[in-house]
Amino acid sequence: MTLPWEALLLVTAWGTMVGVDLVSVPQALFARPVVAGFIAGVMLGEPVVGLQVGLILELFAFDTLAIGSARYPDLGSATIPAVVAAALLGPGDGSIGLGVALGLVLGQIGGVSLEALRRWNGRTIQQVESMLQDGAPRLLGRLQWMGVGRDALRSAILVVVGLGLAGTMPGLPPVIIAAPEITWVAIAGSGLAGSIGLLRGVARGSHWRWFVLGTGAGLLLTGGLG
Repeated sequence: MTLPWEALLLVTAWGTMVGVDLVSVPQALFARPVVAGFIAGVMLGEPVVGLQVGLILELFAFDTLAIGSARYPDLGSATIPAVVAAALLGPGDGSIGLGVALGLVLGQIGGVSLEALRRWNGRTIQQVESMLQDGAPRLLGRLQWMGVGRDALRSAILVVVGLGLAGTMPGLPPVIIAAPEITWVAIAGSGLAGSIGLLRGVARGSHWRWFVLGTGAGLLLTGGLG
């Protein structure tokens, strides 16, 4: 499969928007991998591939909360090149797993870029701190828009670099692209990560009790329907 430049521009713009949505604006959950991946897949004419990659990466991101100065991966923007890689690799049994692997690597790079962005914004604020203390609402507005612009630039670079890497992946040996074990490892890893995140969230107090009750009720219900 080859992608026309129009599709590449479209997914780059989408990936940039996804990256900005993570912490800047509008925080409309576009940065969730399942959303980002599915829409990217629709743009590429591969909605099923987009949904598959997005769902696996969503489980990896299940325990991630983008808040404060905590370090977390940017799996939203990283999902876009991951979907593109899986689409370019075609119907091989390992294509989904290879796309997910690329997304995980890019997500960590994105996390590092978020830390660098915070430091950059912090230095800028320190340079004009005295002016802000004296009262400068217009300057404050410019700083806010500057931060959004920098985040957009960061996201765009991450997506473009990821697309470049995705473009090289069809050159992998066919035996790797066709290996189903790669995809199964990705699925198993995402299931484990998602389960750990879920159990951590319900490990205390009444949350745990409701989790057990809900799981039991669901099993009884599905067993009765079966």
